[in-house]
Amino acid sequence: MKKITVILTALLLLLCLSGCKKDSEPKIAVVYFSITGNTEKVAEEIASRLNATKVELLPKVAYTDDDLSYTDMTCRSRVEQSDKLR
Repeated sequence: MKKITVILTALLLLLCLSGCKKDSEPKIAVVYFSITGNTEKVAEEIASRLNATKVELLPKVAYTDDDLSYTDMTCRSRVEQSDKLR
């Protein structure tokens, strides 16, 4: 998840910078991915402070409780976390 967070933070920064023009209102989007709701709370706070639009990224296949069983080294979230970016 750390890789995803870093990527999303970089995307957020790029979206903020690309939407800022000298003669117009900046158009900002806070893009986030949240499985358990923690990141969503942070995204809501950021969007509120920036007067931005929130955009939630959703997985193609929803996560189950078994997918989030971090004690199981073969669970979906562990496998995705260790997947190398291509």
